[in-house]
Amino acid sequence: MFLDKEIKLLNVLILKEHIQVFFFGIPASGRKVDIDGVTLVKMKDRKIAQEQDFLDNLSFYQQLGLIPVE
Repeated sequence: MFLDKEIKLLNVLILKEHIQVFFFGIPASGRKVDIDGVTLVKMKDRKIAQEQDFLDNLSFYQQLGLIPVE
């Protein structure tokens, strides 16, 4: 999705297995996770000048068993 000439909004879906030794301070669990989010990208001269990600951390933590699913 294009917000204007310089700022783009991208929908992101990350499908991974949590196998890194530590990810955001969380020890590897071996669980498969499905994380949804968006990325804002600022372009300058047709190149990425800045990027910021916003992920659904609540769902991620629930999938890892750190927060109970209600």
